[in-house]
Amino acid sequence: KSHYCPTSGRTMSVAWTVGGTGRVLVVGIALDSANSDVTSVTYAGQALTYRGGSGTGNGRPSAEIWTLTNPPTGVSTVIVTLSANDQIAIGAVSFTGVNLTTPLDVPIFGTSGNNGTSATAALTTVTNNAWVVDVLALNNGVTPTMTVLAGRTSRWNRPVGTSITGAGSTYGPKTPAGAVSLQWTWAGSRRWAIEAIALRPGGSPVLTR
Repeated sequence: KSHYCPTSGRTMSVAWTVGGTGRVLVVGIALDSANSDVTSVTYAGQALTYRGGSGTGNGRPSAEIWTLTNPPTGVSTVIVTLSANDQIAIGAVSFTGVNLTTPLDVPIFGTSGNNGTSATAALTTVTNNAWVVDVLALNNGVTPTMTVLAGRTSRWNRPVGTSITGAGSTYGPKTPAGAVSLQWTWAGSRRWAIEAIALRPGGSPVLTR
């Protein structure tokens, strides 16, 4: 499952349901970052771990990934808190069958640019059946297009007015392990940032929920 919450303010929330075993919750954030930073992300009162971010500062859009290993099952809320009011788009995906001891298959990938018409997240998985999640942040309200890749699914793609657009996708299970390249394109030169994370399976292929 995936969900998004395009809005502005200081605290944003996304209702979410988690079930199954070997659970990992992944939250992607696209932030205008002209005026603020993300100070915390929680789910069911538990703090998520910041995994990485690109493009922060100087009015650039910022793409961030946060995770929670073995979140409580049932219905709860993802809450994102900022240091000040700002524009933000939140997306979430949850997985089962993840290796909870070593949930990350490889180091997180991140990069950003001041101008451009495309962004690519590139990493190389080392475990068969890993899943990859990417998060894109793009300024000026332009809607990006996800390039075609068999097994890749767009999970959210929403602008917040004319300030920031957040998009995210999943790809997997990737087998055999190896290089993965996830690209987005858009019209007109824009500032952008992209992050990607690979989740290691634990005994069976990771399944999106």
